Amino acid sequence: MLDYTKVESRLKSFLKNNKRLGYSVALLVSFLINGGFSYAVETRAELRDRIVQEQENISQMLKDSDKSISDIELKIKKLTQRGEFWVKPLERSYQVAFITSFGNYTKNRNRTEQNFTEPEYGTPGGRRGSSGNIYMVDINGITELANNKAETGNKSNYKGSYNYKGKNYGEYGIIKDPLEFVDKIDFGASITPKAVAEKTVAIKTVSETRVSEPRVSVSKIDVSRVTVTPPSAPIISAPANPGNPSVNVTAPGAITPLGTITVAAIPTINVTVATPTVGAAPTVNAPTVATPPTPAGFSPRTITPPEVEELVVPTPRVPDPPALQVTFQDVPVDQTGYNRSASINNNGLMSQLDLTSGTYNMYFRGHGQTQEFSFTGAAASGASLPASDSGTFPKVAFYGIGGKANASVASGVTMNMIGNYLGGAFNTIFYIGNNSSSGNQTSLLTNHGTVNIYGNNILVVNSDNVASASGSLMKFVNEGTITSYTDSKEFAPGKGSGPGQNIVFAGFTYGASASEHIENGTNGKVIFYTPGSAGWMYSPASSDQVKRTSINRGVMKLYGKNSMGVGTNERTRVNDIAYADIQLITPIEILGDQSVGASIKIQPSTISDNFINSMWNIQLGGLNGNNQPTSGNEIFDTKDSTLKPGNASKVEQSIGLNFDFTHPSSGALRNIEMKKYKIVLKSDVDNSTAFRVGKANLELKEADPFTQIKLDGSNNKGLLADGTDAKLIYNNTRNALTLDGEGDGNIIFASINGGQTTVKEKYTLKTSAGVATTKGKKFISTYAKGTNSKVTFEKGLSFNHIGDETIGMYATDSANITVTNPTAVTLPSIPNQNTIVNSTSLPSSYNISIDGKKSMGYYASAAGTISDIGTSVKVVKASSLAYSTGTNSNINISNSLLDYSGEGYALYTKDSGKINATGSVLILRNKAVGMKLSSANDITFNNGKIVMMSNDAIPFEISNAGTINVSNIRSGLGIPSSVLVVKGKDGTTIFNKYKTAAIDGISSFNIDSDLNKEFATDDKYETSSVATEKNSYDLFRRYLIQKAKVNISGKTVTAKLNAAHLTAMDANQVVGFEMNSSKTATSAADTSINLTNGAKIIADKMDSGNGAVGAFINYGKVSVDK
Repeated sequence: MLDYTKVESRLKSFLKNNKRLGYSVALLVSFLINGGFSYAVETRAELRDRIVQEQENISQMLKDSDKSISDIELKIKKLTQRGEFWVKPLERSYQVAFITSFGNYTKNRNRTEQNFTEPEYGTPGGRRGSSGNIYMVDINGITELANNKAETGNKSNYKGSYNYKGKNYGEYGIIKDPLEFVDKIDFGASITPKAVAEKTVAIKTVSETRVSEPRVSVSKIDVSRVTVTPPSAPIISAPANPGNPSVNVTAPGAITPLGTITVAAIPTINVTVATPTVGAAPTVNAPTVATPPTPAGFSPRTITPPEVEELVVPTPRVPDPPALQVTFQDVPVDQTGYNRSASINNNGLMSQLDLTSGTYNMYFRGHGQTQEFSFTGAAASGASLPASDSGTFPKVAFYGIGGKANASVASGVTMNMIGNYLGGAFNTIFYIGNNSSSGNQTSLLTNHGTVNIYGNNILVVNSDNVASASGSLMKFVNEGTITSYTDSKEFAPGKGSGPGQNIVFAGFTYGASASEHIENGTNGKVIFYTPGSAGWMYSPASSDQVKRTSINRGVMKLYGKNSMGVGTNERTRVNDIAYADIQLITPIEILGDQSVGASIKIQPSTISDNFINSMWNIQLGGLNGNNQPTSGNEIFDTKDSTLKPGNASKVEQSIGLNFDFTHPSSGALRNIEMKKYKIVLKSDVDNSTAFRVGKANLELKEADPFTQIKLDGSNNKGLLADGTDAKLIYNNTRNALTLDGEGDGNIIFASINGGQTTVKEKYTLKTSAGVATTKGKKFISTYAKGTNSKVTFEKGLSFNHIGDETIGMYATDSANITVTNPTAVTLPSIPNQNTIVNSTSLPSSYNISIDGKKSMGYYASAAGTISDIGTSVKVVKASSLAYSTGTNSNINISNSLLDYSGEGYALYTKDSGKINATGSVLILRNKAVGMKLSSANDITFNNGKIVMMSNDAIPFEISNAGTINVSNIRSGLGIPSSVLVVKGKDGTTIFNKYKTAAIDGISSFNIDSDLNKEFATDDKYETSSVATEKNSYDLFRRYLIQKAKVNISGKTVTAKLNAAHLTAMDANQVVGFEMNSSKTATSAADTSINLTNGAKIIADKMDSGNGAVGAFINYGKVSVDK
């Protein structure tokens, strides 16, 4: 008889497959008392030979028999096989059977009802226990026996016989009813057994959704120039030269004689008359009159609103775990040798041998199917092994170990494993265990050899933890090269490999009290080209409270599509994953499309911290300029929902780490910590995700210096919370999430489909080298889409990015982004209108800085909301700083420093979108327009300040105003009285020639005050209390008006200016009053200057140079009443 431990071990092995019976000490004792072991002279092989011989004899006999029995099936093969199963043991042994009783020592000590619940235990009374099975009396003997009139009492040491109705039931009061077993066989002429249909395990194929990224485009600003037809120069004829002057002297008339007068004699007087000299005629030159220049006016500006192409970030397609059917086979035992006859229970053809050389070929068909083998040049250290051999093998593995302290496969060994899976559990190359009978604390197998795998459904290492000693360890370390290929391979003619797919490096089968350890060592290489393959799969069949360690110290590269580095499946339990100890010291490299580095789909229990203390290390990409194999190149096209080849030079639609506790056993979600992780996306990665949280509450910590997430490539996401049950907390004490390269379309944080992301500390984006400036087109720092989707920054957000079509924050479809700034930005002091803000008083850096064409700081649409109060933002060359479109869309950037340089709107709303910039300071540069005022008041800017850092910038744009009087033009246009527009200063330049507002369309613009353009030439009149001075300065210096109907009634507009005045006004022409039409005009009637009731326009150039023009209009009409 075998010793107690061996009997116990074999009984356990048998009961593993028995659904009706469970192991107990009572059952073991009962087996020891009543069981037996038999010795069969004939082995199975001998029986098989005899069966074949009998088949041949019977076939000859049947040929000679009457053909009238053709409809009878002779199932001789099936009969002999069943006979062998029922009567022949599995090994040679002595035929011994006994039944004995040795006093009380052989009584069943575990007197429970469970041990007597089977149908062979009968009762005369037909009484049934609670289990539904029939029993006689309990062992304590408390049942009254009628015939012998004896009360057995309540004593367990009663030794009499029990009698009931005259029948003796023995010392225990138990009847074991005889059972008759019938195995019915129909005999017939055919010797071929009926085929038993095998169940085919379908391999699920799930592909990942392609992520499409945003395209932001802004229409070109079309600026048309005013074309003015110059007036004809007047023609002035020179006057005729005057002739010589004509002098006519009229002789005096006769003098009337006087009377006689006596006078004294008068002396003679002599008079000499000189002839007068006539001067030369004067010369008059004709004057030269130049054509007076027309006023420059202004070029009507058309500001194109920003446009944003809708960005769709679909749910990534997480690959299903590889189809993995792993189960226990024979219990591993501590036996060494060449197991050709399958007499050793280690499952392997080679059992614990130290192989030193040879080429070994295996043809695997699945557990339960006959395997084939051949080898040449074989040798083993210290053991007998033929140099070559071939044949069939009924078990499951190539190599088995069950307790040897240290076994190895040398580097000179080559193993060619060819799979053509037909059914059953996967075949295994290395089957490990540590039987307690070995007495070894650790049983270690180290592979230094080369393993080449072809075909499908092969498990490299299978750990079977049964019959193991408490606290012991079974361990496998790969220091060799293990490669799976998609190429077909023949074991022998007609025996080729199946499709290359579904190769798994390590699986865990059964669990007892020992620990399991499967490692890819420092020199180890695991390279799988087959699709649907995996590294470590946690899918044990039993005993979940076992530490199962997965370690990668070497190279592991998965090139096939739909591959997985570490995973769980539907068989994994909450304790299994809690005890899982995953230490990826070197990265698992994902090089195929639609693959995942690690996917955990069941929430670990709290029974162990192994999982919480695991180290995760995943790298996506790294093709280094090479193309993927065909087996790894396949993407999901979201446009037509089809699978198709992608870009073979890129790794696409893959995921670094995926936590999605959808397994029904996960229970209520709780906070799970991730303490040590590293995920790297290389430059050849596209449309992939570093870290995805599905149905899980996950907190990412950064205390460990190993922790890092490095983004590179294009169209990738850093942290993604996906789904209504997705809660991701990023405890960013080190800000180890970085962005490298200059790839397009990358997103740092994303929440979709109701997912929520919380960033605990202030997040500052940098490169992995610590550079504060990142680059790349179409970059988005934060994206949120869907009802209840949310990204929250509890202590602020900061980044400095260069790239066209960048969007700082993007919220849509009722999603929310909230940034809390514990310390609000310090705004420049602007107490009044006379303040000049020097650029040196502005910050040198901003929380958010974007430099790129067609970019914007904030974008909210379809009821998306963004809040970033008290921040500082600077966008350069951008189409807008903030853009809100759609009902219930809202952007709150109040009390912030907003710095915009571009040719679009700093703040822009559309279709009832809202922006709240109350109390903010807006700095305008270049040709920026601050905002467009409308009657809907979609932009709130109360108590705001606007600093002009460009004379070409305009704070406000207004369209189609109603009746406006020049005396209250600001309030009439709807510009809040609490808003201050002040000058800026950069170096020595003061920007004081800007326009406060550009107005396109005024239905009636009344000049209700005398105006003098000279008052517009000096800034002191900007704050004058005299109406004419103030109104003149405001109209001619601060407002740019086009397409207006101007009414001047009884008032005088004066423009007597010299060159200095023109310079002050940044003009080169004296014009009394001018008005231009615009592209929005429908006819010339939309623009006019009407002078009535003696109104005057006086224009005069007060010094040399171009002359003056009184009234000028472009595409309109000037009218003067009589």
